[in-house]
Amino acid sequence: MGFFSGYRSWIFSVGEVFTMLHRWLALCFLASFAVTGCGLFSKEKVGMDIVGVPFSAGRVEKVYFDFNKYEIKGSGKKVLLGLVERMKADKRSTLLIIGHTDSRGTEEYNLALGERRANAVKEFILGCDRSLSPRISTQSRGKAEPEVLVYSSDFKEAEKAHAQNRRVVLIVECQHSVSPKKKMAIKWPFSFGRSAAKQDDVGSSEVSDENPVDDSSEGIASEEAAPEEGVVSEEAAEEAPEVAQDSSAGVVAPE
Repeated sequence: MGFFSGYRSWIFSVGEVFTMLHRWLALCFLASFAVTGCGLFSKEKVGMDIVGVPFSAGRVEKVYFDFNKYEIKGSGKKVLLGLVERMKADKRSTLLIIGHTDSRGTEEYNLALGERRANAVKEFILGCDRSLSPRISTQSRGKAEPEVLVYSSDFKEAEKAHAQNRRVVLIVECQHSVSPKKKMAIKWPFSFGRSAAKQDDVGSSEVSDENPVDDSSEGIASEEAAPEEGVVSEEAAEEAPEVAQDSSAGVVAPE
């Protein structure tokens, strides 16, 4: 009994060793996959045409006002003049004018004051170039969206914060279209098996479909040209339907 128990324990220990080796091999495979990445698979380039895809680039300007006023100051006029020149240069740009106020006063009054400030800015821009009118829109947020929250009890500090909230925000949207001469190449790493596209020119930006790669090896005929040995095609059977001799036994098989 002592011999058999020792023999069994030896077998179990060997099995545990093989189990540990199997686990280590699996870990090594995963580690090599993590290091090599997608190199284990064929890299097939897929062409994607992105011609005519629009994107917008926005720019924000601000004009500030005195308390309970909507007249544009000198510093604000300089900002608006530069904005007019940019819109004249870019015929596809649009402008959104949003009027804001500080937190003092009622909501209704501040909404109306914000609208007057936005309209004052719009009229100044149209005074420079009336053709920009279809590309300009206005809104009023009143005191709903302050840029700075006023917490200080000091009058001067609070007034500085209020001054930053009395503003008009101008958002310029410039619409552009991407029209590249070539297609953008995307390498698809997870295509198993042999790649259907040639990989000779890695830096090429287009995949040609005129000369597809033949996966069959040289010297091997197709299935239609070389049928399996011992198999008679339907056309041959129609031409000679009488008998089919078995070459190994020499026995004549009936139809």
